[in-house]
Amino acid sequence: MAGSLGLNGGGAAAAVPPPLDEEEAIISHDLQTYVPPTCSIHLGTCVICMSNDVVARAPISCGHIVYCDSCLIRLYYTSGICGVCREPIDGLLDLYF
Repeated sequence: MAGSLGLNGGGAAAAVPPPLDEEEAIISHDLQTYVPPTCSIHLGTCVICMSNDVVARAPISCGHIVYCDSCLIRLYYTSGICGVCREPIDGLLDLYF
């Protein structure tokens, strides 16, 4: 009977994360399913988070290769503007060296 009330075995209500809005759901899905192209060249460290390696993926409009994948996707879906030159990001391009 406890299972039908949404209770776990200890009798406390199970923690349910808040629902994602549409934009957060898209970003979350992209981050979970996208596999960036592999690159044998070290392109540096992301200019936004300063911790992850840069991936071979760039905004189509300007081509700045300075972002890790998670920062680039987040930037694309939130502001839609390149953090380096402020050009609108029309799309993302995977690069192969």
